[in-house]
Amino acid sequence: MTNSLDAATIPLPTYESIDTPALELLLASALASINHPRKTQAEAGRAILSIFFEKLVIGSGKEVPFVRDLADRLESHLAMAEKDLVVAMEQTPLHGLLAVLRYVPHFPLRHQADAPAI
Repeated sequence: MTNSLDAATIPLPTYESIDTPALELLLASALASINHPRKTQAEAGRAILSIFFEKLVIGSGKEVPFVRDLADRLESHLAMAEKDLVVAMEQTPLHGLLAVLRYVPHFPLRHQADAPAI
């Protein structure tokens, strides 16, 4: 049985490259969604970012910057939680961001020039 995501044509209509205005708008919405306190909203953002990563980022040479940006966001969220947990729970909850980092597929780092040694 074929996964419908695996069967999706690439490039996706209107999302031909990482730099299209439509995709930038979708990514901004997904990043806002992962910061939502409601799990369902954060999960929607996670799904968009996971699909984006799997279908458009892998193979583009932007894998490491994408994951690094997510890690930087996580560090920022943790700093906010250490400073004021109540505010952080409302404004920068961790569950959406952690879900993205959990579901972002693993990819080989050895071919990346700026990748850390493992």
